[in-house]
Amino acid sequence: MANRYLSLSVAFVLAAAAAACDSAPGSPAAPSPAPVESSSPAAPPGATIGGTVGLGSGTSAMSESVIALANAGGAKVSVVGRSISATTDDSGRFELKDVPPGEAELRFEARGVDARLGIGTVASGQTMTIAVQVQGQTAALARGDDRGADVSLRGAIEAIAGGELRVAGRRVVTDGATKYLDRQNGSIALSALKVGDQVQVEGIGRTDGSVMAAKIKQEGGDDNGPGGVSVNFVGTLSSKAPLVVAGRTVVTDGDTRILDARNSTISLAALPLGGRVEVEGTSRSDGSVLAKKIKQQD
Repeated sequence: MANRYLSLSVAFVLAAAAAACDSAPGSPAAPSPAPVESSSPAAPPGATIGGTVGLGSGTSAMSESVIALANAGGAKVSVVGRSISATTDDSGRFELKDVPPGEAELRFEARGVDARLGIGTVASGQTMTIAVQVQGQTAALARGDDRGADVSLRGAIEAIAGGELRVAGRRVVTDGATKYLDRQNGSIALSALKVGDQVQVEGIGRTDGSVMAAKIKQEGGDDNGPGGVSVNFVGTLSSKAPLVVAGRTVVTDGDTRILDARNSTISLAALPLGGRVEVEGTSRSDGSVLAKKIKQQD
């Protein structure tokens, strides 16, 4: 009987010691299972759409119209079908971020205003800047802003990405108001254009050197003629060394004519910084323009 009690006592002591060891602070814990990595692909970056909203039926976002809209409590700008919206500030400006790629339609809501405007296809990571006029149930992209630089250029399409193209070394941006024409002036879609096509682009030059296209027309392969792409645009002279007009570098040579507003020959030094000039010339592979004529504007 004594031996039996002794065996039970030893077993109890050994079990208690084992339990104490398991609960000691320094005891190694059981390894945690490795985290399972998600195989879902990252969502593509959204586009950013910003610009100015004016109230009225004018051709540009005039300051008086913007003030009138701001006094009405601002405008709500939203992406139709998405929970993305912004309210215009005191200057009528707005910005919408993370807009999914694809066709986009904006809605403008304010006192007496409920209008929609399709702006075409937006691409991943694209930044689109627009000026919009709204009145009642009508919204339209503003055109003819005299602060822009009228641009006409011809060349081959070097790249197409979403709603943007690269033509003759220059970035061309499109929106819902851009017209696309074939060689017979028939309406076509942007998707009908392809890399290598010769096109004529007409639009407004922007401060970053790109062109907001009003029209893109297909042309024959020999329409450019020899010696580069003809360029004609009007813009602000922002620098003389180097010579920069409407955000684009302009190069002169011995054949460049420099004229005042009355077509009298003047020197380059006579052109005032901040003044507006017209440039006619030929684009070069580095994106600059070799000027044939630089004319001062009134």
